[in-house]
Amino acid sequence: MWPILGVLSAAALILLYEAPGLRRSRRYRELAVFLILLTLGTGAGLAQAADVPLPNPLDWMNYLFGPAGERLDKVLRLPGELGG
Repeated sequence: MWPILGVLSAAALILLYEAPGLRRSRRYRELAVFLILLTLGTGAGLAQAADVPLPNPLDWMNYLFGPAGERLDKVLRLPGELGG
């Protein structure tokens, strides 16, 4: 319970510190991006505080770029070099 309250308190303090200045200077696009990123970060923090298992982003990147990396490795391998 305390970690969740800590995450929410930190998000509220960040919002109260940053949002008025962006709004006052009429930077609405930056404010929108800030709110989206703050919401995503707060959601991830709440999930971690609630012990929800989160996927590792490196697993996704390895899944997406692994085959291209293997092909590039085969193309760049020197003739006569040992290995797969």
